[in-house]
Amino acid sequence: MLLQILPMILALAFLMFFSFKKVNIIFLSILSALLLAVLSGQSPYASLTVTYMTGASGYVKTYFLLFFTSIIFGKLMELSGAASSIAGAVSKIFRKDYAILGIVIACAVLVYGGISGLVVAFAMYPIALSVCQRSDLPRTLIPGAIATGAFTFTTACLPGAPSVSNATCATTFGTTAMAAPLLGILCGIFCLSLSAIYLVWEQRRARKAGRHFEVDDASLKVLEKSNAAGEKVKPVVALIPPLCVVIALNVFDIPIVASMAIGCLVCLGLFFKELAPQIISILDTCATSSARSILFTATVVGFGSVVKESAGFQSLITWTETLNMSPYISFALGTTLLAGFSGSSTGGLAISTEALGPRYLEMGLNPEALHRLATISAVGLDSLPHNGAVNTLLSISGLTHKDGYIPIFVTTVLITLLTMIFALILIPILY
Repeated sequence: MLLQILPMILALAFLMFFSFKKVNIIFLSILSALLLAVLSGQSPYASLTVTYMTGASGYVKTYFLLFFTSIIFGKLMELSGAASSIAGAVSKIFRKDYAILGIVIACAVLVYGGISGLVVAFAMYPIALSVCQRSDLPRTLIPGAIATGAFTFTTACLPGAPSVSNATCATTFGTTAMAAPLLGILCGIFCLSLSAIYLVWEQRRARKAGRHFEVDDASLKVLEKSNAAGEKVKPVVALIPPLCVVIALNVFDIPIVASMAIGCLVCLGLFFKELAPQIISILDTCATSSARSILFTATVVGFGSVVKESAGFQSLITWTETLNMSPYISFALGTTLLAGFSGSSTGGLAISTEALGPRYLEMGLNPEALHRLATISAVGLDSLPHNGAVNTLLSISGLTHKDGYIPIFVTTVLITLLTMIFALILIPILY
């Protein structure tokens, strides 16, 4: 079996190494797919024109409107000052000794309210800078805190989140965003608790080492702009659009794309005076951003599709099924491995639910448990260094992998894998 999975390992190593070198992910995913096809004995031409393109185009077809409406919603919340108002209010609740947790919770509130993780990263960075400035914390802590709140327990664990992950699983398993609420809440608490302990420890370690907040002219401009926008909006009013999205999705069972559109309209109505003069430029920017975001994710999904069709992946799945283990465990392992090879939780999840979901449903496993286990497992290995969101977050923060990746790795890889194990322990008890 080792010889069969070796091409997968080499292709992933190739993808990770050159992503470190800032090679364009579209070009890199095509090269990685070609390399895997050649090494695993697949037809290079068929792998690219059929397998790769079918996976990539299918992802665009299914999720483009969700990306588009989510990015518009996030942009409206950002430019109106609502996102800054919410984040600032949450951050002020936490004392100086736990300031880093204010960033985490603020990100989580925004993501649960329907703003995509990457949009939250852009919106939260100025607020996180302000928090670090007030608490005299080094900027190197920012990526780990934002990643924890935006990419882990909120979208993976908590039921009811209007996320791509929940939408993907709902389609396959016939469930809703509220699937397995108790399992999700318990895993969310577990993940947040471990992450909070680690981040507070990192904060205290930074203080003991004498590391301080370092400011430059660019950071000062970002801080001034963010503070000015957030001060104009009351947090109670700022919460109305996200609440409308969550209520529309989970109370009235309105489809997720329509729920996001409702949030956009409510936000535009509440802050019409501020947003109306910018509406054309907002739509233009969001159209470009959504196309860029989904294309980057879709190309990685295309690579994952080639992985899925390789003999190595098939033998790996067969091997896990032959072991004397719960099918829930083999499903979780398959999902997190696909997310790791894809470098994307949503991309890996899309492949996993399509390739593995029907098989495990036929075994009689609980659809809601599979739904929640899938969303949790997808955020295990997805955040390796080649992950697009990780690279974007570090770029926003002006940091290299060397400076800012370790906290991201601990919270979004190690702790989320522990959360997956915790979920596997709970499932036999709850289901």
